[in-house]
Amino acid sequence: MLFLFRRDQYLSSLVCFFIGLFLLFVCWPAAGIIMELYGSCLFFLFLFFLGLSFLLNPIWAPLGQGVGMLYAVLAYLLS
Repeated sequence: MLFLFRRDQYLSSLVCFFIGLFLLFVCWPAAGIIMELYGSCLFFLFLFFLGLSFLLNPIWAPLGQGVGMLYAVLAYLLS
C-alpha cells in the first residue's frame, strides 16, 4: 500500500492532506479540516476511478463475465 504514496500522481493530494494536518496542529482547525478533506477527496476519487476502470476492463475472464451488465448500464447512463 505504501507504493501509492510514492507516485507523482498523488503528490498534490498528499501535500494538501499534510498541510491540513499541520494547520490542525497550529490551532487553525477549520482551515486544516478543509485542506485534509480536499486532499483526501483528490486521493480517493482517483482510486475510485481506477477501480471502476478495472471493473469495466477486467484482466481475468471469469471475473469479467458479470461485468457486461454493469458496462451496459453505465454506457446507457453516460450517453
